Amino acid sequence: MEWGACFMGFLCLVAFEPWRQFGSKTNGFCDRDIFDEREGDLSSPGYPHRPPTHAVSCRYNISVKSGYSISLNFSDKFHIESAMPQHDAICPYHWLRVTIPGREPIKLCGDRSPGVIDTNSSRVSLDYRMDGKGLSRGWSLHFSTRKVQCPHPGRVTNGRGPSSRAEFFYGDRIFVRCHQGHKVMMGGQLLESFSTTCQENGQWRDRLPDCKKFHCREPEPLQNGWMKHLSGTLNEYLSVIQYGCDPSYSLQGHDNVTFTCEAGAQWRSNTANVQTPFCTPVCGQLDPRIQNEDNVISEGGFPWQAFVSSPRVRAGAAVIGDRWLLTAAHVIDEFRSAKHEVRIIVGAFSISRRGIGYQDLASFHVHPDFRYNPHSHLNINHDIALIKLRDPLTFNENIRPLCLPTVGTLHNHGTVGIVLNPAILMHLSSSDPETPSFIEWTALDDNTCRMLREKLSLHRNVPPLPNSMFCARHPDLSSAMCDGLGGTPFTVKYNGSHWAAGIVSWAYRCSHDTVRYFIKVPNYIDWIRDTMQRNS
Repeated sequence: MEWGACFMGFLCLVAFEPWRQFGSKTNGFCDRDIFDEREGDLSSPGYPHRPPTHAVSCRYNISVKSGYSISLNFSDKFHIESAMPQHDAICPYHWLRVTIPGREPIKLCGDRSPGVIDTNSSRVSLDYRMDGKGLSRGWSLHFSTRKVQCPHPGRVTNGRGPSSRAEFFYGDRIFVRCHQGHKVMMGGQLLESFSTTCQENGQWRDRLPDCKKFHCREPEPLQNGWMKHLSGTLNEYLSVIQYGCDPSYSLQGHDNVTFTCEAGAQWRSNTANVQTPFCTPVCGQLDPRIQNEDNVISEGGFPWQAFVSSPRVRAGAAVIGDRWLLTAAHVIDEFRSAKHEVRIIVGAFSISRRGIGYQDLASFHVHPDFRYNPHSHLNINHDIALIKLRDPLTFNENIRPLCLPTVGTLHNHGTVGIVLNPAILMHLSSSDPETPSFIEWTALDDNTCRMLREKLSLHRNVPPLPNSMFCARHPDLSSAMCDGLGGTPFTVKYNGSHWAAGIVSWAYRCSHDTVRYFIKVPNYIDWIRDTMQRNS
Protein backbone atom coordinates (compact mmCIF):
# COMPACT_ATOMS: atom_id res chain seq x y z
CA MET A 1 0.00 0.00 0.00
CA GLU A 2 1.26 3.48 -0.71
CA TRP A 3 0.11 6.95 0.21
CA GLY A 4 1.16 10.54 -0.40
CA ALA A 5 0.32 14.10 0.62
CA CYS A 6 1.28 17.69 -0.37
CA PHE A 7 1.16 20.66 2.03
CA MET A 8 0.80 24.36 1.25
CA GLY A 9 2.58 24.25 -2.07
CA PHE A 10 5.81 22.83 -0.66
CA LEU A 11 7.52 19.52 -1.48
CA CYS A 12 5.28 16.48 -1.26
CA LEU A 13 5.85 13.88 1.39
CA VAL A 14 5.45 10.39 -0.09
CA ALA A 15 5.56 7.34 2.12
CA PHE A 16 5.77 3.69 1.15
CA GLU A 17 5.38 0.72 3.33
CA PRO A 18 9.04 -0.26 3.65
CA TRP A 19 8.60 -3.97 3.63
CA ARG A 20 6.93 -3.71 0.25
CA GLN A 21 9.38 -1.16 -1.17
CA PHE A 22 12.52 -3.04 -0.25
CA GLY A 23 11.06 -6.48 -0.07
CA SER A 24 12.72 -7.05 3.28
CA LYS A 25 10.68 -8.14 6.27
CA THR A 26 13.65 -8.59 8.60
CA ASN A 27 15.27 -5.17 8.22
CA GLY A 28 12.21 -2.99 7.73
CA PHE A 29 14.37 0.03 6.75
CA CYS A 30 12.34 3.24 6.15
CA ASP A 31 14.01 6.68 5.84
CA ARG A 32 12.14 9.92 5.27
CA ASP A 33 13.68 13.32 4.41
CA ILE A 34 11.34 16.25 4.58
CA PHE A 35 12.53 19.67 3.43
CA ASP A 36 10.84 23.05 3.84
CA GLU A 37 7.40 21.68 4.61
CA ARG A 38 5.50 24.05 6.89
CA GLU A 39 3.55 21.16 8.40
CA GLY A 40 2.78 17.51 7.87
CA ASP A 41 2.04 14.12 9.49
CA LEU A 42 4.25 11.20 10.32
CA SER A 43 3.49 7.81 11.81
CA SER A 44 5.15 4.48 12.48
CA PRO A 45 4.81 1.71 9.89
CA GLY A 46 1.34 0.14 9.88
CA TYR A 47 -0.12 2.73 12.26
CA PRO A 48 -3.03 2.84 13.21
CA HIS A 49 -3.70 -0.67 11.88
CA ARG A 50 -1.80 -3.87 12.50
CA PRO A 51 1.88 -3.12 13.26
CA PRO A 52 4.57 -5.15 11.55
CA THR A 53 5.68 -8.38 13.19
CA HIS A 54 9.29 -8.06 12.08
CA ALA A 55 12.16 -5.76 13.02
CA VAL A 56 11.82 -2.11 11.99
CA SER A 57 14.47 0.63 11.67
CA CYS A 58 13.16 3.96 10.43
CA ARG A 59 14.70 7.48 10.31
CA TYR A 60 12.69 10.61 9.68
CA ASN A 61 14.60 13.86 9.01
CA ILE A 62 12.69 17.15 9.04
CA SER A 63 14.48 20.30 7.92
CA VAL A 64 13.10 23.79 7.37
CA LYS A 65 14.65 27.20 6.71
CA SER A 66 16.90 28.71 9.37
CA GLY A 67 15.02 30.97 11.70
CA TYR A 68 12.05 28.63 11.91
CA SER A 69 11.35 26.13 14.68
CA ILE A 70 9.76 22.70 14.37
CA SER A 71 7.09 21.59 16.81
CA LEU A 72 6.10 17.88 17.18
CA ASN A 73 2.58 17.18 18.39
CA PHE A 74 2.08 13.48 19.21
CA SER A 75 -1.40 11.99 19.16
CA ASP A 76 -2.88 10.49 22.29
CA LYS A 77 -2.69 6.98 20.84
CA PHE A 78 0.93 6.24 21.59
CA HIS A 79 2.32 2.82 22.36
CA ILE A 80 5.92 1.63 22.20
CA GLU A 81 6.71 -1.44 24.22
CA SER A 82 9.07 -0.29 26.97
CA ALA A 83 10.80 -3.34 28.55
CA MET A 84 10.48 -6.84 29.82
CA PRO A 85 10.09 -7.01 33.62
CA GLN A 86 13.57 -8.42 34.10
CA HIS A 87 15.28 -5.48 32.32
CA ASP A 88 16.14 -2.19 34.07
CA ALA A 89 17.29 -0.33 30.93
CA ILE A 90 15.03 2.37 29.53
CA CYS A 91 13.46 1.39 26.26
CA PRO A 92 15.99 -1.41 25.53
CA TYR A 93 14.26 -3.00 22.47
CA HIS A 94 11.56 -0.69 21.16
CA TRP A 95 12.01 3.10 21.15
CA LEU A 96 11.58 6.36 19.34
CA ARG A 97 14.54 8.70 19.64
CA VAL A 98 14.13 12.43 18.95
CA THR A 99 17.43 14.14 18.12
CA ILE A 100 17.64 17.95 18.21
CA PRO A 101 20.98 19.60 17.35
CA GLY A 102 22.75 20.90 20.41
CA ARG A 103 20.59 18.97 22.89
CA GLU A 104 20.63 15.55 24.47
CA PRO A 105 18.53 13.07 22.46
CA ILE A 106 15.10 12.25 23.88
CA LYS A 107 14.29 8.50 23.99
CA LEU A 108 10.56 7.68 24.08
CA CYS A 109 8.63 4.48 24.85
CA GLY A 110 5.67 3.33 26.91
CA ASP A 111 1.98 4.00 26.44
CA ARG A 112 1.87 7.66 27.43
CA SER A 113 1.97 10.27 24.69
CA PRO A 114 4.79 12.87 25.03
CA GLY A 115 2.35 15.49 23.80
CA VAL A 116 3.99 18.50 22.24
CA ILE A 117 7.75 18.75 21.86
CA ASP A 118 8.86 22.26 20.88
CA THR A 119 12.32 21.74 19.39
CA ASN A 120 13.34 25.43 18.97
CA SER A 121 15.35 24.14 16.04
CA SER A 122 15.04 24.09 12.28
CA ARG A 123 16.18 20.46 12.14
CA VAL A 124 15.07 17.35 13.95
CA SER A 125 15.60 13.62 13.41
CA LEU A 126 13.38 10.78 14.63
CA ASP A 127 14.74 7.22 14.80
CA TYR A 128 12.22 4.42 15.35
CA ARG A 129 13.49 0.97 16.32
CA MET A 130 11.69 -2.25 17.16
CA ASP A 131 12.82 -5.84 17.01
CA GLY A 132 10.81 -8.78 15.79
CA LYS A 133 9.58 -9.63 19.25
CA GLY A 134 6.92 -8.11 21.34
CA LEU A 135 4.19 -5.84 20.08
CA SER A 136 4.27 -1.99 19.73
CA ARG A 137 1.13 -0.49 18.31
CA GLY A 138 3.09 2.57 17.18
CA TRP A 139 2.61 6.34 17.12
CA SER A 140 1.65 9.30 14.99
CA LEU A 141 2.38 13.02 15.10
CA HIS A 142 1.62 16.26 13.38
CA PHE A 143 4.57 18.56 12.85
CA SER A 144 4.29 22.30 12.31
CA THR A 145 6.71 25.21 12.03
CA ARG A 146 6.86 28.73 13.34
CA LYS A 147 9.46 31.43 13.47
CA VAL A 148 12.10 31.01 16.14
CA GLN A 149 11.17 33.00 19.20
CA CYS A 150 13.72 35.17 21.01
CA PRO A 151 13.42 35.75 24.75
CA HIS A 152 12.15 39.13 25.85
CA PRO A 153 15.21 41.41 25.80
CA GLY A 154 14.15 43.31 28.91
CA ARG A 155 13.32 46.93 29.52
CA VAL A 156 15.42 50.06 29.25
CA THR A 157 15.52 52.40 32.22
CA ASN A 158 15.06 56.04 31.19
CA GLY A 159 14.22 55.01 27.66
CA ARG A 160 11.55 53.67 25.31
CA GLY A 161 11.99 50.09 24.17
CA PRO A 162 10.00 46.88 23.74
CA SER A 163 6.67 46.39 25.50
CA SER A 164 6.85 44.06 28.48
CA ARG A 165 4.04 41.91 26.99
CA ALA A 166 5.44 41.69 23.47
CA GLU A 167 6.70 38.46 21.89
CA PHE A 168 9.54 38.46 19.43
CA PHE A 169 10.35 36.11 16.61
CA TYR A 170 13.05 35.59 14.05
CA GLY A 171 13.57 38.74 11.96
CA ASP A 172 11.84 41.06 14.42
CA ARG A 173 13.69 44.30 15.02
CA ILE A 174 13.46 46.55 18.03
CA PHE A 175 14.67 50.13 18.56
CA VAL A 176 15.70 51.92 21.72
CA ARG A 177 15.16 55.63 22.22
CA CYS A 178 16.23 57.37 25.39
CA HIS A 179 14.13 59.86 27.26
CA GLN A 180 14.94 63.52 26.84
CA GLY A 181 18.16 64.42 28.54
CA HIS A 182 19.61 60.92 28.20
CA LYS A 183 21.90 59.35 25.63
CA VAL A 184 22.34 55.80 24.32
CA MET A 185 25.46 54.19 25.76
CA MET A 186 26.91 50.75 24.97
CA GLY A 187 30.12 49.59 26.58
CA GLY A 188 31.08 53.14 27.49
CA GLN A 189 30.57 54.35 23.91
CA LEU A 190 28.02 56.94 22.86
CA LEU A 191 25.68 55.73 20.09
CA GLU A 192 23.68 57.92 17.76
CA SER A 193 20.89 55.31 17.70
CA PHE A 194 20.34 51.65 18.54
CA SER A 195 18.46 48.68 17.09
CA THR A 196 18.85 44.91 17.35
CA THR A 197 17.36 41.91 15.53
CA CYS A 198 16.08 38.51 16.64
CA GLN A 199 18.42 36.00 14.96
CA GLU A 200 17.77 32.54 13.57
CA ASN A 201 19.33 30.94 16.63
CA GLY A 202 16.75 32.54 18.90
CA GLN A 203 19.23 35.05 20.31
CA TRP A 204 19.35 38.81 19.96
CA ARG A 205 22.14 40.21 17.85
CA ASP A 206 23.03 42.73 20.60
CA ARG A 207 22.03 43.20 24.18
CA LEU A 208 20.08 46.31 25.11
CA PRO A 209 22.08 49.48 25.76
CA ASP A 210 21.85 51.84 28.71
CA CYS A 211 20.24 55.26 28.74
CA LYS A 212 22.55 57.53 30.69
CA LYS A 213 21.89 61.12 31.63
CA PHE A 214 23.65 63.73 29.56
CA HIS A 215 26.71 65.21 31.21
CA CYS A 216 27.67 68.69 30.09
CA ARG A 217 31.33 69.56 29.99
CA GLU A 218 32.93 71.05 33.06
CA PRO A 219 31.93 74.75 33.10
CA GLU A 220 34.66 77.11 32.05
CA PRO A 221 35.99 79.33 34.81
CA LEU A 222 34.94 82.95 34.45
CA GLN A 223 37.82 85.41 34.44
CA ASN A 224 37.20 88.19 36.95
CA GLY A 225 34.09 86.33 38.09
CA TRP A 226 32.75 83.22 39.77
CA MET A 227 30.59 80.20 39.10
CA LYS A 228 28.53 78.12 41.51
CA HIS A 229 26.24 75.09 41.26
CA LEU A 230 22.59 75.88 41.99
CA SER A 231 20.60 72.67 41.52
CA GLY A 232 20.66 69.12 40.16
CA THR A 233 23.56 66.71 40.08
CA LEU A 234 26.68 68.59 39.04
CA ASN A 235 27.00 68.84 35.23
CA GLU A 236 24.13 66.36 34.61
CA TYR A 237 21.07 67.01 32.49
CA LEU A 238 18.91 69.81 33.96
CA SER A 239 21.56 70.81 36.49
CA VAL A 240 21.80 74.59 36.85
CA ILE A 241 24.86 76.76 37.40
CA GLN A 242 25.14 80.48 38.02
CA TYR A 243 27.78 82.96 36.89
CA GLY A 244 28.54 86.32 38.41
CA CYS A 245 31.33 88.89 38.29
CA ASP A 246 33.70 90.25 40.88
CA PRO A 247 33.18 93.78 42.14
CA SER A 248 34.13 96.39 39.52
CA TYR A 249 32.96 94.07 36.73
CA SER A 250 29.60 93.50 35.06
CA LEU A 251 28.19 90.39 33.41
CA GLN A 252 27.08 92.05 30.19
CA GLY A 253 24.64 94.27 32.03
CA HIS A 254 23.40 91.63 34.48
CA ASP A 255 24.19 90.94 38.12
CA ASN A 256 24.29 87.22 37.38
CA VAL A 257 23.05 84.70 34.81
CA THR A 258 22.15 81.02 35.01
CA PHE A 259 22.87 78.18 32.58
CA THR A 260 21.08 74.81 32.38
CA CYS A 261 22.58 71.55 31.11
CA GLU A 262 20.21 70.59 28.29
CA ALA A 263 19.79 67.75 25.81
CA GLY A 264 22.80 67.51 23.55
CA ALA A 265 25.13 68.00 26.52
CA GLN A 266 25.18 71.76 26.00
CA TRP A 267 24.96 74.53 28.59
CA ARG A 268 22.06 76.78 27.63
CA SER A 269 21.77 80.32 28.93
CA ASN A 270 18.53 81.32 30.63
CA THR A 271 19.18 84.93 29.61
CA ALA A 272 18.52 85.65 25.96
CA ASN A 273 21.36 88.09 25.27
CA VAL A 274 24.05 86.25 27.25
CA GLN A 275 25.18 83.10 25.41
CA THR A 276 28.81 83.13 26.52
CA PRO A 277 29.43 84.70 29.91
CA PHE A 278 32.25 87.19 30.27
CA CYS A 279 32.90 89.95 32.74
CA THR A 280 33.41 93.46 31.47
CA PRO A 281 34.82 96.23 33.63
CA VAL A 282 32.37 98.68 35.13
CA CYS A 283 33.58 101.98 33.73
CA GLY A 284 33.37 105.47 35.10
CA GLN A 285 32.08 104.62 38.56
CA LEU A 286 33.14 106.81 41.47
CA ASP A 287 32.06 106.05 45.01
CA PRO A 288 30.05 109.13 46.12
CA ARG A 289 31.20 108.67 49.72
CA ILE A 290 34.80 109.58 48.88
CA GLN A 291 34.09 113.20 47.86
CA ASN A 292 33.44 116.05 50.28
CA GLU A 293 32.02 119.53 49.74
CA ASP A 294 35.44 121.02 49.05
CA ASN A 295 36.19 118.72 46.10
CA VAL A 296 38.64 116.70 48.16
CA ILE A 297 38.54 113.02 47.22
CA SER A 298 39.98 110.49 49.62
CA GLU A 299 41.50 107.11 48.86
CA GLY A 300 39.65 105.39 46.04
CA GLY A 301 39.04 108.57 44.06
CA PHE A 302 39.78 108.81 40.34
CA PRO A 303 40.28 105.03 39.91
CA TRP A 304 40.95 105.57 36.18
CA GLN A 305 43.73 108.11 36.72
CA ALA A 306 47.20 107.04 35.61
CA PHE A 307 50.55 108.83 35.69
CA VAL A 308 53.45 108.54 33.27
CA SER A 309 56.84 109.78 34.37
CA SER A 310 60.52 109.77 33.56
CA PRO A 311 63.42 111.63 35.18
CA ARG A 312 62.58 114.71 33.08
CA VAL A 313 58.88 114.51 32.19
CA ARG A 314 55.61 113.96 34.03
CA ALA A 315 52.18 113.56 32.42
CA GLY A 316 48.72 112.17 32.97
CA ALA A 317 46.72 109.39 31.33
CA ALA A 318 43.44 107.53 31.79
CA VAL A 319 42.80 103.81 32.14
CA ILE A 320 40.37 102.70 29.41
CA GLY A 321 41.04 98.93 29.32
CA ASP A 322 42.85 96.25 31.24
CA ARG A 323 46.01 96.89 29.15
CA TRP A 324 45.33 100.33 27.69
CA LEU A 325 45.82 103.96 28.74
CA LEU A 326 44.59 107.05 26.87
CA THR A 327 46.82 110.13 26.77
CA ALA A 328 47.99 112.98 24.52
CA ALA A 329 50.26 112.35 21.54
CA HIS A 330 52.65 115.20 22.42
CA VAL A 331 53.26 113.45 25.76
CA ILE A 332 54.47 110.31 23.98
CA ASP A 333 56.84 112.37 21.82
CA GLU A 334 58.47 113.66 24.97
CA PHE A 335 58.89 110.12 26.36
CA ARG A 336 60.28 108.44 23.25
CA SER A 337 63.90 109.31 23.94
CA ALA A 338 63.70 107.84 27.44
CA LYS A 339 61.38 104.94 26.80
CA HIS A 340 63.38 102.55 28.98
CA GLU A 341 63.07 104.99 31.91
CA VAL A 342 59.30 105.41 31.75
CA ARG A 343 57.36 104.59 34.90
CA ILE A 344 53.62 104.07 34.74
CA ILE A 345 51.51 104.38 37.86
CA VAL A 346 47.93 103.19 38.09
CA GLY A 347 45.58 102.85 41.02
CA ALA A 348 43.54 105.52 42.71
CA PHE A 349 45.89 108.04 44.19
CA SER A 350 45.82 108.44 47.93
CA ILE A 351 47.22 110.96 50.36
CA SER A 352 49.08 108.16 52.12
CA ARG A 353 50.36 106.77 48.79
CA ARG A 354 48.82 103.40 49.50
CA GLY A 355 47.26 101.53 46.59
CA ILE A 356 49.67 102.83 43.97
CA GLY A 357 50.80 100.18 41.48
CA TYR A 358 53.64 100.37 38.95
CA GLN A 359 53.16 98.87 35.49
CA ASP A 360 55.59 97.99 32.73
CA LEU A 361 55.32 99.56 29.30
CA ALA A 362 54.65 97.39 26.25
CA SER A 363 54.25 99.95 23.45
CA PHE A 364 53.22 103.49 22.41
CA HIS A 365 50.58 104.11 19.70
CA VAL A 366 50.37 107.69 18.40
CA HIS A 367 47.62 108.81 16.03
CA PRO A 368 49.11 108.51 12.50
CA ASP A 369 48.06 112.06 11.51
CA PHE A 370 49.64 113.75 14.52
CA ARG A 371 52.34 116.30 13.65
CA TYR A 372 54.19 118.15 16.40
CA ASN A 373 57.11 120.52 16.51
CA PRO A 374 58.32 120.60 20.11
CA HIS A 375 60.10 123.92 19.52
CA SER A 376 57.23 125.92 18.03
CA HIS A 377 54.36 123.93 19.64
CA LEU A 378 52.41 124.46 16.42
CA ASN A 379 49.99 122.19 14.59
CA ILE A 380 49.12 119.65 17.25
CA ASN A 381 45.99 118.39 15.53
CA HIS A 382 45.09 114.79 16.42
CA ASP A 383 46.93 115.11 19.73
CA ILE A 384 45.89 111.67 20.98
CA ALA A 385 47.76 108.44 21.73
CA LEU A 386 47.44 105.08 23.47
CA ILE A 387 49.81 103.31 25.84
CA LYS A 388 49.74 99.53 26.00
CA LEU A 389 50.78 97.84 29.25
CA ARG A 390 52.77 94.65 29.28
CA ASP A 391 50.47 92.88 31.76
CA PRO A 392 46.70 93.21 32.14
CA LEU A 393 45.25 95.07 35.10
CA THR A 394 42.85 93.52 37.56
CA PHE A 395 40.11 96.02 38.31
CA ASN A 396 39.02 96.70 41.87
CA GLU A 397 37.81 99.62 43.94
CA ASN A 398 41.13 101.44 43.27
CA ILE A 399 41.55 100.65 39.56
CA ARG A 400 38.65 101.07 37.15
CA PRO A 401 38.46 102.23 33.54
CA LEU A 402 37.01 105.49 32.38
CA CYS A 403 34.07 105.17 29.99
CA LEU A 404 34.65 105.91 26.31
CA PRO A 405 31.85 108.07 24.91
CA THR A 406 29.43 106.90 22.25
CA VAL A 407 27.93 110.37 21.70
CA GLY A 408 29.63 113.59 20.66
CA THR A 409 27.72 115.98 22.93
CA LEU A 410 29.88 115.70 26.05
CA HIS A 411 31.75 118.94 25.32
CA ASN A 412 28.83 121.22 24.40
CA HIS A 413 28.85 124.82 25.58
CA GLY A 414 28.26 124.97 29.30
CA THR A 415 29.16 121.37 30.03
CA VAL A 416 31.08 121.09 33.31
CA GLY A 417 33.89 118.58 33.45
CA ILE A 418 36.58 117.84 35.98
CA VAL A 419 40.34 117.59 35.63
CA LEU A 420 42.69 116.33 38.31
CA ASN A 421 44.38 119.05 40.34
CA PRO A 422 47.95 119.33 39.01
CA ALA A 423 49.24 119.64 42.57
CA ILE A 424 48.21 116.05 43.08
CA LEU A 425 49.70 115.08 39.75
CA MET A 426 53.06 116.67 40.49
CA HIS A 427 53.62 115.14 43.89
CA LEU A 428 51.28 112.12 43.96
CA SER A 429 50.53 113.25 47.48
CA SER A 430 49.58 116.39 49.28
CA SER A 431 50.94 118.00 52.35
CA ASP A 432 47.63 119.74 52.78
CA PRO A 433 44.74 117.29 53.17
CA GLU A 434 42.33 120.10 52.28
CA THR A 435 43.85 120.61 48.84
CA PRO A 436 41.11 120.16 46.21
CA SER A 437 41.65 116.90 44.34
CA PHE A 438 40.16 118.16 41.11
CA ILE A 439 39.21 121.38 39.36
CA GLU A 440 35.95 121.96 37.51
CA TRP A 441 36.16 123.33 33.97
CA THR A 442 33.29 124.61 31.82
CA ALA A 443 33.32 123.84 28.10
CA LEU A 444 32.90 126.77 25.69
CA ASP A 445 31.36 126.81 22.24
CA ASP A 446 33.59 126.66 19.16
CA ASN A 447 33.12 130.33 18.24
CA THR A 448 34.20 131.49 21.68
CA CYS A 449 37.21 129.17 21.55
CA ARG A 450 38.25 130.56 18.16
CA MET A 451 37.85 134.13 19.39
CA LEU A 452 40.01 133.43 22.43
CA ARG A 453 42.59 131.74 20.23
CA GLU A 454 42.67 134.82 17.92
CA LYS A 455 43.41 137.03 20.92
CA LEU A 456 46.26 134.76 21.90
CA SER A 457 47.69 134.85 18.38
CA LEU A 458 48.16 138.61 18.72
CA HIS A 459 50.88 137.98 21.29
CA ARG A 460 52.66 134.97 19.78
CA ASN A 461 52.34 132.06 17.47
CA VAL A 462 49.76 129.56 18.76
CA PRO A 463 48.45 126.30 17.30
CA PRO A 464 45.36 126.46 15.12
CA LEU A 465 42.04 125.35 16.55
CA PRO A 466 40.90 122.36 14.44
CA ASN A 467 37.53 120.65 14.70
CA SER A 468 39.19 117.94 16.78
CA MET A 469 39.58 120.33 19.75
CA PHE A 470 37.45 122.30 22.20
CA CYS A 471 38.33 124.70 24.98
CA ALA A 472 37.17 125.06 28.56
CA ARG A 473 37.49 127.76 31.21
CA HIS A 474 38.08 127.80 34.93
CA PRO A 475 36.86 130.92 36.75
CA ASP A 476 40.02 131.29 38.81
CA LEU A 477 43.65 131.63 37.87
CA SER A 478 45.35 128.32 38.56
CA SER A 479 48.99 127.76 39.28
CA ALA A 480 51.26 125.20 37.65
CA MET A 481 48.60 124.20 35.15
CA CYS A 482 51.20 123.32 32.55
CA ASP A 483 53.58 121.22 34.54
CA GLY A 484 52.67 117.58 34.00
CA LEU A 485 49.00 118.08 33.19
CA GLY A 486 49.15 117.04 29.49
CA GLY A 487 47.30 113.82 28.73
CA THR A 488 45.05 114.09 31.79
CA PRO A 489 41.38 113.34 31.02
CA PHE A 490 38.57 115.90 31.07
CA THR A 491 35.71 113.82 32.45
CA VAL A 492 31.98 114.46 32.35
CA LYS A 493 29.36 112.72 34.44
CA TYR A 494 26.57 111.37 32.24
CA ASN A 495 23.89 108.81 33.11
CA GLY A 496 25.56 108.07 36.42
CA SER A 497 29.03 107.33 34.98
CA HIS A 498 32.13 109.38 34.20
CA TRP A 499 33.12 109.65 30.55
CA ALA A 500 36.28 110.71 28.75
CA ALA A 501 35.09 113.85 26.97
CA GLY A 502 38.53 115.33 26.37
CA ILE A 503 42.29 115.12 26.90
CA VAL A 504 44.38 118.06 28.10
CA SER A 505 46.39 119.24 25.08
CA TRP A 506 47.82 122.77 25.41
CA ALA A 507 47.43 126.23 26.93
CA TYR A 508 49.10 129.62 26.52
CA ARG A 509 50.86 131.10 29.54
CA CYS A 510 48.96 128.58 31.62
CA SER A 511 50.11 130.02 34.93
CA HIS A 512 48.13 133.19 34.20
CA ASP A 513 45.32 131.95 31.99
CA THR A 514 42.01 130.37 32.78
CA VAL A 515 41.45 128.67 29.38
CA ARG A 516 42.80 125.30 28.26
CA TYR A 517 42.47 123.35 25.00
CA PHE A 518 41.37 119.70 24.89
CA ILE A 519 41.18 116.92 22.28
CA LYS A 520 37.60 115.80 21.55
CA VAL A 521 37.74 112.13 22.48
CA PRO A 522 34.39 111.22 20.78
CA ASN A 523 35.99 112.10 17.42
CA TYR A 524 38.53 109.27 17.84
CA ILE A 525 36.49 106.36 19.18
CA ASP A 526 36.84 104.35 15.96
CA TRP A 527 40.62 104.85 15.91
CA ILE A 528 40.91 103.92 19.59
CA ARG A 529 38.93 100.70 19.24
CA ASP A 530 40.64 99.72 15.99
CA THR A 531 44.12 100.28 17.47
CA MET A 532 43.29 98.26 20.58
CA GLN A 533 41.88 95.42 18.49
CA ARG A 534 44.81 95.28 16.04
CA ASN A 535 47.32 95.24 18.86
CA SER A 536 45.50 92.95 21.28
